[in-house]
Amino acid sequence: MTPEQFKRLPKYAQEYINSLARKVSNGANMVNKLTDDQTPTRIWTDSFEDCGEGQKTVKRYFNATHVTIEQNGVQLRIDNLWDPNADIRLSWGPAGSLSCLGDICFIPTSYQQAKLVNLAYNDIEYNRLLKQKGTLDERQEA
Repeated sequence: MTPEQFKRLPKYAQEYINSLARKVSNGANMVNKLTDDQTPTRIWTDSFEDCGEGQKTVKRYFNATHVTIEQNGVQLRIDNLWDPNADIRLSWGPAGSLSCLGDICFIPTSYQQAKLVNLAYNDIEYNRLLKQKGTLDERQEA
């Protein structure tokens, strides 16, 4: 909308648009202030967010001794986050498990990367592995 078009709008529409613009600006400023004023810790999340002034990466710091993540039937727990004398410890198992015990596949995907797959929850991965196994069986027969 050009400034000339904006001036032709009724007064109530101009005021409403201006109030919305102020709310967006105030909200973006508050998000920026809350994230910029955080005390950095060794644990954080990164997210790509639109903060009114365009998109930017926002770090959110938090304090915890361990972190648990659940997705696609897999639970991953990261321990020993605050003990400077202890190594980081990873535990994984089925989602909803209290003990992280269960059959989860650890599949390397590239250098220092892997994915965790719970075959009971992931039909696509299960079918892919079955096809791959069938291909391997055919090669062995030949």
